[in-house]
Amino acid sequence: MAAKKKIKTVKITKSKLPVVESPERTLPLLEKFLQYGLLLIVLLSPYYRGLYFDYERYPFFLAVFLLAIIYFFYQIAYQRKVITIKTPVEYFFLLTVLLYGLSIFWAADQGMAFREFFSSVAYFIFFLLVTNLFLTKHSKKILLITFNINAVLLVLLGFFYRFGWINPLSRPLGMSMKDLFLAASGRLHSTMQYPNTFAAYLAMAIITLILIHFLEEKPVYLSFWGFILFFLQTGLYFTYSRGALLVFIITSVVLFLLLKRQEKIKHLLILMVAFIWTILFTPRLENFLFNNLPGQFFGFLLLGSLLQAFSIYLLSFLWKKLINLSKPSIRTSYLTVGIGVALVLVILIILGLKPAFLGDRFRQITLNTIISQERWIFYGDGLKIFQTRPIVGWGGGGWEACYFAHQSYPYFSENTHNYFLQVMIEIGIIGLLATIGLIIGLFYQIYRFKKVNSDNWDTLFVLGLGAAVFLGFFHGFIDVDFALGSFYFGIWVFIAFINQITRSQQITIKNRHLFEMKIPNWVLFSGVIFLMIFSLFLISGERAKIWGGYFAAHDDINQAIQYHQKAVNSIPFNSQSHYLLSTYYRELFNTQKQAELRIKSEYHSEKATGYSPFDYRYQENKAVLRVEKGDFETGLNEFEKAIYLAPFISTTYEHYLQTCLSVADFYLMQSDKRKAIHYLEKGLRIDDIFTAFLDNSLRPVKKTTTYNEILKELKNQLQEIKE
Repeated sequence: MAAKKKIKTVKITKSKLPVVESPERTLPLLEKFLQYGLLLIVLLSPYYRGLYFDYERYPFFLAVFLLAIIYFFYQIAYQRKVITIKTPVEYFFLLTVLLYGLSIFWAADQGMAFREFFSSVAYFIFFLLVTNLFLTKHSKKILLITFNINAVLLVLLGFFYRFGWINPLSRPLGMSMKDLFLAASGRLHSTMQYPNTFAAYLAMAIITLILIHFLEEKPVYLSFWGFILFFLQTGLYFTYSRGALLVFIITSVVLFLLLKRQEKIKHLLILMVAFIWTILFTPRLENFLFNNLPGQFFGFLLLGSLLQAFSIYLLSFLWKKLINLSKPSIRTSYLTVGIGVALVLVILIILGLKPAFLGDRFRQITLNTIISQERWIFYGDGLKIFQTRPIVGWGGGGWEACYFAHQSYPYFSENTHNYFLQVMIEIGIIGLLATIGLIIGLFYQIYRFKKVNSDNWDTLFVLGLGAAVFLGFFHGFIDVDFALGSFYFGIWVFIAFINQITRSQQITIKNRHLFEMKIPNWVLFSGVIFLMIFSLFLISGERAKIWGGYFAAHDDINQAIQYHQKAVNSIPFNSQSHYLLSTYYRELFNTQKQAELRIKSEYHSEKATGYSPFDYRYQENKAVLRVEKGDFETGLNEFEKAIYLAPFISTTYEHYLQTCLSVADFYLMQSDKRKAIHYLEKGLRIDDIFTAFLDNSLRPVKKTTTYNEILKELKNQLQEIKE
């Protein structure tokens, strides 16, 4: 691998002082290897359910840390460069990571808080690598091109699955091939976890593909990008994501306003062509898709792609002529785009216009739909959680740990469906300010760069990627995009590219950047080695949890115990495995009656509630152990804690009433009617509490049949004793 020296150059900074750069030694092949490694992480991550689950996410983090080890060793042994933190984006990102780390100490669930902290560290290392490795225009453009081609493959996978061409039980390279196209709702989401998130992912890809159109000069290549664009816009359509479509339109308008006149014309013509061919082709494609006609579907899909490619090829000659026309006033330009956008929205909303289904979806974008109402309820409940700890928050996973205690009616949701509210709940107002600071800092860097930079390529590049980032955060305001690791990798690549291009525009004095923090490479190298080793333990622990669940499902409790014991040894603050171990040991104790098993069950129960004190299941398990040990009063008090942690969960009330009945029977056998009546009346009081919660529910909720039967039995027994 031949070494290469870069020529000494002189840079003029805003302080008008010449900055002499020393010759820099590089190993181009090694840097290419690292670039391709990062590229693979970005491209492969959507195929693993978008890295929604930890057991799929941690191997990708391991890959990031391995690449980081190679890179930082390369810096120490060869280049002898120092990694610096000097832009608002870098500082605010680092602050956010530190806040997630500190939140572990007071988190509602320390296990989830640790997971979020570890994830944020991995994304920060990834961000640093991309910032320092993708230094050329060519490398950045290659990543954007492959990102879009990869998005096309994801779309095609969903269509192949719809026509039964993919076995849902197959797992190539460990990728899940189940439900790539939801039959029930008729929505495309490919290998990503949610249709709406896939829609946002495709919308970001479309924005970056339009950017590639801006940067391309050759008509032949322009037609190829138009060919690819048709697949992406068709995929976005079949996600039927109203939010993503609306956010895409808003982002397109924002980008239009930021562009120069030449790019404005290109942007408007590309969107016009894409919109026309979408309107003309998607009704037929929809008919072929849902009537299971693969030949006609793919033939029509290919025809639409070719026609769009040819249209953009012809327009590439037209916009050159339009650019040379007299320049209209700014007011006229804004009026034109305003009228155009208004017409598009009116056309989409008009009843009976094809595609009718798309029109229906847009007509549903109001505050009166069930989905919209649910989101507002989530936001209200999230604000209630935030208000209880507004400064520092509840730690990573705070919503998931606490929302049962604050929900306005019974629902299940692991996410607030609002990234910024999620941040507020997890790391408080400080974390929200850091996140907003990161976003504002990013767009300030773009603004400042656009103001002083004369390179049209770089300016267009940061504006286009800025629009994609804007779309990602905007859609994250209404959905769960940031719950997926692949979405994080995608958006952080774009932010890193912007950061890398704009970070050179810094005020310098005496050859030193202001607000610059240097991190020694040996510190980073040591840190990523530790993280790499730690990620191996996490991967091992997650696999042990899966095997533990498998053996438990097959009634092999002893094997399940072995694997979950391995999981608690490998994953810090692993309350879930501690809870399961407690239930397994309790089950064994009830059959074998060995005191040692009860002690182990109680030990793991204490660990589970210690790491996650707001989980009603762990609290209920603790209550059951107390009652079975004969400590009835303490056990029922623990039951009541579990009830207040999840007041709409009916099974907890059922178990409470059943416990009251069992304790009453115990005292009746000892001829102690007074205590029996005491515990039966406790059951009636808890019924009053349950009734009060149900009456306050925003949506009508009925008591379950099982609950009513137990309550009836309790009332009858109480009446018999009193008579």
